[in-house]
Amino acid sequence: MFQSLARSIVSQQLAKQAAIAILARLDELLPESGLEPAAVVRLGEERLRKVGLSRSKASYLIELARRVAKNQLDLRSIADLAEDQVRELLLQEAGVGPWTVDMFLIFELQRPDVFPSTDVAIKRAMIAAYELHPGCAGSELAALAENWRPYRSVASRYLYAYLDRGLARLAVGRSRSG
Repeated sequence: MFQSLARSIVSQQLAKQAAIAILARLDELLPESGLEPAAVVRLGEERLRKVGLSRSKASYLIELARRVAKNQLDLRSIADLAEDQVRELLLQEAGVGPWTVDMFLIFELQRPDVFPSTDVAIKRAMIAAYELHPGCAGSELAALAENWRPYRSVASRYLYAYLDRGLARLAVGRSRSG
């Protein structure tokens, strides 16, 4: 679970390709142990910065790794918590915001009904799929997502796939042409 949370911290506010490149360089530094708390602490801030992490992200990652390694944050027991409890617990960690928690809930804990309302990719995919005005409000997107309950995570995964396959560009081109 640490790996998933750490990867989300690394990926936040980055373009997908930039996050992939940084994570690949990070994985190269940790071939034997993998992305484990003790290994991250041993790397230290400077080596984390050399793979492309900002000073703040390197600091957040090391602090999270220390807390997990010292059992001050028990990620193993987190799976048994309700979604709001997971949010409350993780949002106390430096460098963990709502997007990071959403990604953790969707991809690590496999929660079926999470809508990542702050995710730029989700917004782009919804605008393309529903042919919405690019400047539409987040509240409009959230209202659309209410129709997907209790499977908003599943719908979000389809929207990510929609973007990954380039279908959003086709939909936007189709709506503009006619």
